[in-house]
Amino acid sequence: MKRGGDKLVTNPQGPDQGGNQRVRAGRGSKGKPVATVKFGSAAVPIYRTQSGRRVRFTISHYRHGKRLRQAFPTLNAAKREAQLVAQRIQSGMQHVTDMKAQDREAYLAACRMIEEFDVPLVSAIEDYVRCRRIAGAESLAAMAADYSKHFGHITRRANVPEVVEHLLINKQQDGVGKRHLGQIRSVLRRFAAAHPVPILEVTSADIDAWIRSLDVGPSSRNAMLRYLNILFTFALEQRYLPEGKPTATSQLKKVKVTAGDVRIFPVDQFRTLIHAAPPHLVPLLSIGSFAGIRMAEILRLDWSAVDLQRRIIEIRPGQAKTASRRIVPVTGNLAAWLDPLPRHGRVVPSGEILK
Repeated sequence: MKRGGDKLVTNPQGPDQGGNQRVRAGRGSKGKPVATVKFGSAAVPIYRTQSGRRVRFTISHYRHGKRLRQAFPTLNAAKREAQLVAQRIQSGMQHVTDMKAQDREAYLAACRMIEEFDVPLVSAIEDYVRCRRIAGAESLAAMAADYSKHFGHITRRANVPEVVEHLLINKQQDGVGKRHLGQIRSVLRRFAAAHPVPILEVTSADIDAWIRSLDVGPSSRNAMLRYLNILFTFALEQRYLPEGKPTATSQLKKVKVTAGDVRIFPVDQFRTLIHAAPPHLVPLLSIGSFAGIRMAEILRLDWSAVDLQRRIIEIRPGQAKTASRRIVPVTGNLAAWLDPLPRHGRVVPSGEILK
């Protein structure tokens, strides 16, 4: 730093007809200041900005750790304010000139090292102290490298509701059945409403606690875990989660379903039930009971697939859970219940199950 008092240094500019100094011929190159005001070792750059036809001269500096920007219509006005700012900065940095030579060099070297990040030195020190407290005796560089290895490939960080909606759009585009899609939507949106946080932060303990809070049976718990596993597998495929690490759902095991959890109707109770059922529910009850076909498959079944003469029901790929064709035999008691019924269109018309 030169001795002999503080100094005001600017790029040479010529006055316009109104007496104000404006930048015309001497405008700075892209990203460079058009002038720099110095006072002691403090320097405040001035930048030329333009919005439409309006030209402004902007100074940028830090005060109490916060970056401040001020715009002025003329270069002279910006210089005057920049000189006051530089004086205030210098008065606050007087302790720097009182340092020992080696301390001052260390301070200036630290400022140069963080210059590319455009943050105050105190902010950089605060980040270091916070990270050092977390890391303990571990190497911060090694921890950062390990973090980059696991999380560096993530496309972007997203909250659970965002990932859920992304999944639902993809499932709909892939032609997933309405009933199956409705089940996925119901479970995952409930989960998203309870966890509006980054999906990276959701743990297996969070998922387990949420499922348990619903107070549902073992079969329902397993079904919900299955839908949540779809969500977290999708998040991994879409790079919302780090690869090479187990997902939160993969660490949870299904609940064991015992025989007592599944209710089997005795013959006399089922006879009472099916005799009391309205006609539109008889196909659902009889096919589900005597042929063992899943309810979701029955709801997609058409009467054209039910051949009572050959005593078979054809489950086509688009109707089967496994997306493969199979033939189910029709027993005598099932044929007896189906034969009197009108057989055209869907076995269970849309909405009839709700009546």
